[in-house]
Amino acid sequence: VYFKYEICIGLSPVDYLSRFCVVSDRRRMWYSKVFRTADRARQSSTGVLNMKELENALMDVHFNSSTKEQIREVFSVASVAEDVGLNKEQFFGIAALSERLLVATFLSYKSG
Repeated sequence: VYFKYEICIGLSPVDYLSRFCVVSDRRRMWYSKVFRTADRARQSSTGVLNMKELENALMDVHFNSSTKEQIREVFSVASVAEDVGLNKEQFFGIAALSERLLVATFLSYKSG
């Protein structure tokens, strides 16, 4: 596979995920619903999630089967800062990453 390194220069991990992470149409619909719900939890919808809203939204993506520690580990892997403000596309990338990182945990939990 040919890869142009130059396109990644200056991209944060979150921006990389929002641009290059492949998310199926079905998951995009689910993530979009979760994002809207989290964004509307405040009095005024801004189209951007703060850290607390992001944590809650990712818990919803996983149907509350993940822990806050697991969610924070995803933030660490993706270098999500405490003063984050993620838009919808960035949320899609983080949500997809979280599912991919935590799938083994969920499978071992169900089988054990």
